[in-house]
Amino acid sequence: MTNKEAIEVIKSNYPPENYTLLREALDLAIKSLEEDSK
Repeated sequence: MTNKEAIEVIKSNYPPENYTLLREALDLAIKSLEEDSK
């Protein structure tokens, strides 16, 4: 799985807004994957 595919999977399965900590962790993961792809 590529970083781009991983980001798409995370975004398509993003949790509802009451999962604040999980959303923050996923945001950090997306940011890290995006930076790693550069």
